[in-house]
Amino acid sequence: MSTLYYDKVTKVMKVGAKKGVTLYGPKVKSVGTRSSKQLAKRIESATTMSVADVNIINENFGKYVGEYLSEGYIVDLGAMGNIRPKFDSKAVDTLEECDANSIRRISVQFKGSAELKEAVDSIKFEYRAGYTDTTVDQDSAVTDGPTNPDDSGNQGGGTTPGGNTGDGGFEG
Repeated sequence: MSTLYYDKVTKVMKVGAKKGVTLYGPKVKSVGTRSSKQLAKRIESATTMSVADVNIINENFGKYVGEYLSEGYIVDLGAMGNIRPKFDSKAVDTLEECDANSIRRISVQFKGSAELKEAVDSIKFEYRAGYTDTTVDQDSAVTDGPTNPDDSGNQGGGTTPGGNTGDGGFEG
């Protein structure tokens, strides 16, 4: 079973019934970054492809997925899920005002496949106060554990089992 670490963050609500109220919620704390070079080495060890082959596929994959997204397609990524263009928009008073000028920000939305969601359903969560990302160079493994324990030396508290129920919508 895998463990995801989280920290506690605060957010002052800006709209709605709780406008101005400070709320608290958990936020995922990354343990670092895995590079495309590290991923290519893992794929090389599990397949007949070389690192160079994987890198060529990765480069072209990004190029063509971006092309399809810019043409308005949803791109099926097989066992990973799908990716689609998405945008935020400004609400306007009339149908006539609703046009391309209402679009605020375009981004990419990823939806994991059933297989990917199943893989994260067994994740447990562990609170780590002051947990910070580790730094990784391209060729080394990520170092283990938190880099900033709290002042007492305590590395954090208990665990909470849980599944993939969405991102919770809480950003700090």
